[in-house]
Amino acid sequence: MRKVRLTILLALLFGLVGCNGNTSKYTAFNKKTSTQLLHDCKQDKQKACVDLGLSYLNGKGVKQDYQKAKNIFSQSCDSNYFLACHLLAGFYLNGWGVTKNFNKAKLNYSMACDAKFGNACRMLGTLYEKGQGVEKNIAKAKQLYKKAMNYQRVACNNDKPMDCFMLGSVYEYGSETVKTDSKKSLSFYTKACNLDFAESCSRLGDYYSSDHPMGESVKQDSTKAIKYLAKACSLGNSYSCSGLGEQYLNLDNKKGIKRDIPKAIKYLSIACKAKTGGCFYLGNIYESGIGVKRDIAKALDYFEQSCDQGIQGIRGCDILAKHYELGWGVGQDRSKAKLYRDKAKDFKNSIFGNK
Repeated sequence: MRKVRLTILLALLFGLVGCNGNTSKYTAFNKKTSTQLLHDCKQDKQKACVDLGLSYLNGKGVKQDYQKAKNIFSQSCDSNYFLACHLLAGFYLNGWGVTKNFNKAKLNYSMACDAKFGNACRMLGTLYEKGQGVEKNIAKAKQLYKKAMNYQRVACNNDKPMDCFMLGSVYEYGSETVKTDSKKSLSFYTKACNLDFAESCSRLGDYYSSDHPMGESVKQDSTKAIKYLAKACSLGNSYSCSGLGEQYLNLDNKKGIKRDIPKAIKYLSIACKAKTGGCFYLGNIYESGIGVKRDIAKALDYFEQSCDQGIQGIRGCDILAKHYELGWGVGQDRSKAKLYRDKAKDFKNSIFGNK
């Protein structure tokens, strides 16, 4: 799980989201329609342009279109809206709809860093650390990491939730210039959540769901887990809806949680529909008849859906392999069993690496 969490942090660092505002892949998007955002963007309201660009980048409310997103961010950056410069750099760093170009990534991160966007300074530091688009310079990278921390502390003090979240992440995992500090990490995550940053609420919910390696700062607390997961889910983080559903399902019989199958199904279904988990546990509910009438066909349908969903996909594919191998509720088919078993193996390798 720690490797998965680190992957999320790296996604944040490498330009997927970022900066001083509330806009993020992990929070609920602006409730305005894409049409309204387009109208506001044409009126030179740059925050609307960024929201619209993020909608195209992530395929939220519109069809995913990297080129449209890039063009919107480019125009906003040219208008000196430096958050857009930071986001534009991510396209060149990651090759989203363009050829990777570390020099252009550096240029855009530099503009945003000069405008005191802490995450842009951190990203610029990674370029110097890796020697991408610049001559490798560890000393320069460390200077930029320190500058990022300073800018983000100021921004967090000014109630910018993304910066509070990033500070929490840095203190959780540590870096070249920062030692891990579980108390500081928890404090920054909590502040970001109180400022309605969904990913931070989700992180806290996951941590309180079980004893966490952050040490004494976080002990399993079902009441807090449900509180934070519910808030993250309400803010649009569908991964947390899955976690919330798992809490109400309570397969581990944790103290302080009363099993509530209707609520479990409600929240797991939200996540399953969003393809962010939940389907595997819905399959479990209907396969075992937990609080519902047993329905193998429905269970297999949910396991099939879960087979394409990350970590839960490993278990979903494994169960489907067993069903087809032994003929449980389906016709015995060893070729399909092998197909699902291989798919589960591929998931394991992609997430945890070859063992």
